[in-house]
Amino acid sequence: MNGSGETSKFTYDANGNLTGATDAAGNRWSADYSGAAAPAHITDPNGNVWTLKYDASGNPAAVQNPAGGGAAVTRSAAGLIASLTDGLGNKTSYQYNSDGLLTTFIDALNGTWTYQYDGAANVSARTDPGGTVLKAAAPDLSGFERDSLNRLVSYTDSFGNQVGYQYDGAGQLTAMTLPGGKTVTYGYDHAHRLSMVSDWLGNFALYRYDAAGWPVSVSVSGGPVAIYQYDAGRRLRAIVSTGPDGSPVAGYRYTLDANGNRTAVSALEPNTTKVTIAAYSFTLDAANHPVSRSDGQTYQYDARGNLTAIQGSRNVTLGYDALGRLQSFNADTSTSYSYDSAGLRSMRTVNGTGRRLVNDPSGAVPRVVMELDGSNAPVAWYVYGLGLLWKVTADGTAYFYHFDGDGNVVAVSNPTAGVVNQYRYDGAAVGRLVSANEGVENMFRARGESGWMDDGDGLLFTGRAYQFPELRLTLPAVADPSPPTPRVLPEFSGAGACFLEGVAICRFATGRRER
Repeated sequence: MNGSGETSKFTYDANGNLTGATDAAGNRWSADYSGAAAPAHITDPNGNVWTLKYDASGNPAAVQNPAGGGAAVTRSAAGLIASLTDGLGNKTSYQYNSDGLLTTFIDALNGTWTYQYDGAANVSARTDPGGTVLKAAAPDLSGFERDSLNRLVSYTDSFGNQVGYQYDGAGQLTAMTLPGGKTVTYGYDHAHRLSMVSDWLGNFALYRYDAAGWPVSVSVSGGPVAIYQYDAGRRLRAIVSTGPDGSPVAGYRYTLDANGNRTAVSALEPNTTKVTIAAYSFTLDAANHPVSRSDGQTYQYDARGNLTAIQGSRNVTLGYDALGRLQSFNADTSTSYSYDSAGLRSMRTVNGTGRRLVNDPSGAVPRVVMELDGSNAPVAWYVYGLGLLWKVTADGTAYFYHFDGDGNVVAVSNPTAGVVNQYRYDGAAVGRLVSANEGVENMFRARGESGWMDDGDGLLFTGRAYQFPELRLTLPAVADPSPPTPRVLPEFSGAGACFLEGVAICRFATGRRER
């Protein structure tokens, strides 16, 4: 339940399988299972039933939709997927070499993709249906300096911006020096857990853990305090975030069943304008891409399957570079992207105004630690602990981030100004922003705690790829010649979609509302 009294409910069986989902509007989906985790039937709010069948090994083999159509899977003698056929008869085929590596993929439009490999079984080249060859090229690592223990000690990007790293005897990061000589320091407790983060201005964050090693609070000087509560199974049960004056800014309490699944949410959210999310249904093409929406909006793709245009209630065009990476996104604003020699996103230009991005590439996913304007003047630095904590603008002002239980930014505050930004989301698997009140510029919203950036117009950047939650699409930001993975795991989603993975079986309009 949120501040408006709306509740979404979920039910599960003894094995932890989702058996029912009811949204705030009272729409209910249900599923029954033939095995521990294999749904046999799925029923939508209108009583329409989908039937799923499995082979002797328990692999999904076929599904029948309410209209009598169906999707099917065939496998090779080695158990590898040989073909997928959807309910409209569209077929994709897969061929492999003796090592089980995919060598040929025939898509639903009868386009043939071929793949070559090196001696280590890595993809060395991909040829698309138009004959274009994309070769796998190693990124330029000349800007990475490592010590004798192979630890990253400095990274210099293509523009000369340098990030430095220092470690203690246990190999723990103790300091990170950002461009401009700004140093962030890190401290650890006796169990080698991060306990303190401080910046060059004296701002600091303190982490506390319970006896089992789970974080129970993070306190920021002059800023927010976040408190976490867990159930007996160490699953997040509640999170409360206070503002600079100690008053609650946001709070979320999750009702969990015996298996730890969230069955209800009670939320105290920032006071932003309530927005109702419209329900749409989509028409898919043979390649399983959305091509039209029930309100008349249409979608276009290039030969590689990349989204190139959206037309209708809003008009969007997208362009890609020679390596297949997203290069331009033109909607309400005109945005372009550039990448450095290491393959990291280094520039974002909106309506002619450029922002240079300095990355920390030391983790599995790069994180932006500094923004500069087009003339290379500092705009802001970003400080992270277990997640994003705060930013410091060029004039030395610190702004602190508040999050919900999914890591979405719900507020931004400052010790002097109080809460300056407020956000709400629709509760989708990847939080879709539905309302925002902003007093200061901010590029972190949905999944911002993990360093995801909001590029506007519904586009998110994860550090490695672009996400388009509206269409459940991932757009490339890294040159990747890798072949598709033909997985077919049936899933029933409370968001109102039923998939034989890679093939859409059924898609519903959920009447989703703001949670």
